[in-house]
Formats: sequence, C-alpha cells, structure tokens
Amino acid sequence: MDEGIEFDENVFTYTHEKVPKENHTLITIIRNPKDTITSWVAMENHYKKHINVNRQIETAKLLYVDYYDYLLNIDIDIILNYDFLNTQTDLIITYLSKKLNLKLTNKTIKPSQLSNVINEKHLVTSTENPNYYNIKQMVYSDAWDFEEENKVYEKLLYKSYPKLAQEK
Repeated sequence: MDEGIEFDENVFTYTHEKVPKENHTLITIIRNPKDTITSWVAMENHYKKHINVNRQIETAKLLYVDYYDYLLNIDIDIILNYDFLNTQTDLIITYLSKKLNLKLTNKTIKPSQLSNVINEKHLVTSTENPNYYNIKQMVYSDAWDFEEENKVYEKLLYKSYPKLAQEK
C-alpha cells in the first residue's frame, strides 16, 4: 500500500455490533458466509476452548443472517468487499478518502505494525487458531446449507465496493 488516510482516531467507532444510524457515517465490510462463519467459530474456539463446534456453527449462521438483514435494512453509507482488502488496498483507500473527504498521506501500514499478543489471548487472525483448518473443513462440508446466508450476502455484494457482484 503506497498511501494511507490521515484521520483523527477519536472520530471513528469500531464495533461488530448493530448500531443505530444516527448522525454519523456507517461503514461495514462484508465477507462470504462460509469464510465468515469459519472465522467466527475459530475465534470462539480460541477464546472459549471447549465449545461444541456444530452448535457454534448453527449459532454463527443465525447471527450472520440476522446481521446481514440488519445491514440491508439500514442506510449503510459504505459497504466494502472483504475479498478486495488485500488485493486492491490502494483503490479502497482512495475511494474512502474521497467518500469521507479525508486527506491522503504517503504513510504506509506495514504488517509488522500489527501485533499478535498470544499471552493476552488476542488473535489478529482466526487462522492462527490451531483448530482453524478442522473448523473450516466442517463449515465447508456438505452437512450445512448456506442458501439463506448466500442470499443476504449477494444482496449486499451489489451495494459493495469494489463491485465484484457485477463481474459475475
């Protein structure tokens, strides 16, 4: 990434929760259901250790549809497609800076600036969980129907940036 965005960190609130659309800009990142649910379950498995993975997959599927339905029914200002965060970062940064009227800088975020504090039980990515690939195999198995999750995901894809859905 060649450019960054300069902004006051106190202006932004970061959350995984539903927030009311008041007098602020809402930005969200959408991700395909199987990868999202794999990640959620792997994180739960990391923090809670002895979870029932099948039950957690069921719960994550319900939460996914509930949250994506919520996103479809409020006025989200910016929807970013997770699939492009690493491959089209400069394009996304330029888009965000224009959309939010922010100043572009020549600052670069390097992976080394992101730390993973294992002793504090914090994972930067769910793939660091030793059980991640077993969980992914379970989620991706034919045991689960993702029709409802895929429907809400596809609807949000058409509103997302960049427009992957239009390329299909």
